[in-house]
Amino acid sequence: MNGNGHDGAAWEKSMTGEVRLDFVGIGPQRAGTTWLHLVLGQHPGLCFPADVKETMFFDQYYARGLAWYARYFDHRAAGQLLGEIAPTYFDVPDAPERIALTNPVCKVIVNLRQPLARTLSLHRHHFVAGRVDACFRSAVRAMPRLVESSHYAAHVPRWIARFGRERLLFVLLDDIASAPEPVFRTVLAFLGLDDIPLPPEGLERLNQAISPRFRRLAKATASVVSLLHANRLHKLVNAGKAIGLRRLVYRSGGSGPPPPSKEERAELMRTF
Repeated sequence: MNGNGHDGAAWEKSMTGEVRLDFVGIGPQRAGTTWLHLVLGQHPGLCFPADVKETMFFDQYYARGLAWYARYFDHRAAGQLLGEIAPTYFDVPDAPERIALTNPVCKVIVNLRQPLARTLSLHRHHFVAGRVDACFRSAVRAMPRLVESSHYAAHVPRWIARFGRERLLFVLLDDIASAPEPVFRTVLAFLGLDDIPLPPEGLERLNQAISPRFRRLAKATASVVSLLHANRLHKLVNAGKAIGLRRLVYRSGGSGPPPPSKEERAELMRTF
């Protein structure tokens, strides 16, 4: 074992993939990770995966190997830091150790949001994609992660234990909404990057509310998109967005699922 608690052979093997993450934004979902990816993606000192925001490598595709993951960074310029904004990693027990094998001193950005609001937003997100029902209780039965991923006290200590508190930066969605420029500066300083102006998009409202025009079509579309991403056909997905296929499936400003009952909200608040 080396001084960081890693088996030497495992570390040597991890580096054969020629990827060493300098930082990762682990989410969770619906807490400002889209904003973070948008503003950091325009910094010349950073390199993100090509053609896609989330590779889902350290949770879904880890068995494909680090060489497979490394191809996402083939476009890296000299001196750029490697990073990924990956909101599905937050509550995955194996993710911290897997990431540490590429770099035991990787920096970690954790986006947080009031847990009940985040849970309801995540419910809507998966409802829009046709993955869960409008009924909140039914949705949670089908996808327990809707609630489980909001148990911050269960998941944050795992990342602290692996990387150390000094390598974690917490970013609150409320702060992004009220003072995006100071948040941006704080993130740049944490990553050791040169200061640049906040991109104009960082001041605009993100994640406009949408709802499916036809639920079966939305579900089928989400399945096809997932399949394309799994086979690294990200450019095909991006082309579909560019020609407006998303607008055919979803409508802006539509009504989402009904909120949970007063009793359900109180029960959730007690669990959080």
